[in-house]
Amino acid sequence: MTEALGLLFTYAKSVGINIFYADIDEGNVRSQALFKKLGFELGKEGHIYELQIGT
Repeated sequence: MTEALGLLFTYAKSVGINIFYADIDEGNVRSQALFKKLGFELGKEGHIYELQIGT
């Protein structure tokens, strides 16, 4: 899954998308760990993760 998301981010950047959001349930620890590994940071809402690329 990590590889697929990396490819998605590369493509999105090539078409001008620079911010990604992930809505992850509080109890989904494995997804939280994956998105943190990819560079996402927890937002103010407590379950929305955000990643900014190419800025």
